[in-house]
Amino acid sequence: MVSRNPKARGFGLLEAIVALVILAGAGAALFDWIRQNQQAVARLDATGQRALLLVSAQDALSTIDPNTQPEGRLRAGTIELRWQSTLAAPELANATALPPATGPHRVGLHRVRAVAVDETTGIRVEFDQLLVSTRRIDAPQLTARVSP
Repeated sequence: MVSRNPKARGFGLLEAIVALVILAGAGAALFDWIRQNQQAVARLDATGQRALLLVSAQDALSTIDPNTQPEGRLRAGTIELRWQSTLAAPELANATALPPATGPHRVGLHRVRAVAVDETTGIRVEFDQLLVSTRRIDAPQLTARVSP
C-alpha cells in the first residue's frame, strides 16, 4: 500500500486563485501598455501626415506671385490650398535684381495666410508664410520733342 503524506498534496484552491489574480493583473497591464503604444503610433502617423501636407502646401505656395494673385485657391489632386496675402512692409522701389542687366525692380514682402485641406484624410493645416515678390519697373518712355 501507498502511504500518503498530507504535506505533499499539490496546489490548493486558494493558491490557484492567487495565481490567476496575479496573471489577470499582469494581462491587464500588458493590454493597457499595448493600447497606449497604439495611440502613440496613431498620433505619430497623424503628425507625419500633417507635416507632409504642410510641406506640399508650402511648396505649392512658393509658385504664386502675391502681386498678381493676392488671394486664391489651388487644387492638386485631393489637396485644396486657399490663401490670402497682405503687404507686410512697403514695397522697395528701384531695387536691383540679379543679374544687374535686368534693370530695377519693385520688391515687396507679403504675409500670406494659407489653409490646406486633404479631402481624403480630412487633415487641415493653417499657416502663415512670408513671400517676396518682384516686379520689373519699366523704363519711362522718352518722347522726342520737336522745337518749332
